Amino acid sequence: MRGSRGEKRLSALAWLIKRVGIDPGELADESGLDARIRVQKLVFLMRELVREFRTYRFNLYKFGPYSKDLADDYYKLASLSREELDRLSGEYSPSPRAERLLEELSRFDTETLELMATAVDLWVEMRRHFKDVSRSRMVRRLLAVKGWATIRDAERAVRKAEELGLLRLVDG
Repeated sequence: MRGSRGEKRLSALAWLIKRVGIDPGELADESGLDARIRVQKLVFLMRELVREFRTYRFNLYKFGPYSKDLADDYYKLASLSREELDRLSGEYSPSPRAERLLEELSRFDTETLELMATAVDLWVEMRRHFKDVSRSRMVRRLLAVKGWATIRDAERAVRKAEELGLLRLVDG
């Protein structure tokens, strides 16, 4: 990836990976599926606050929103030395809001992040058809897409996404 836009995007991604404590080598390792899912969901959920992440295009996939370009970028980062990654991550200056949101999001387990990201993705789609989306409709839709989730899991993920300002739902 060439040019300042691509470098800024890689710098922001390096910051996120370093900030949440993911070993970049794990992203390229066969056993690193959980780390890759976490990065995909964190970047998706951070897009509103990190301008560089808005250039990633996501599609709903098996584990929720997925971006091939993001995967290409974290595989590039996985090939860098620790020093190169530290330098790159140090070039990014996140806003205080982005720092706080990432801190909050990094506390969730991967399954909750997957549910939250999927709910946000579904909410955007549902808003194309409905003026308002109710909490109960969102939970039902999320459960229809993520059949492995319990009602409690889905309700918790939706509530947390709302609390973090990632969803705007109405009662009902």
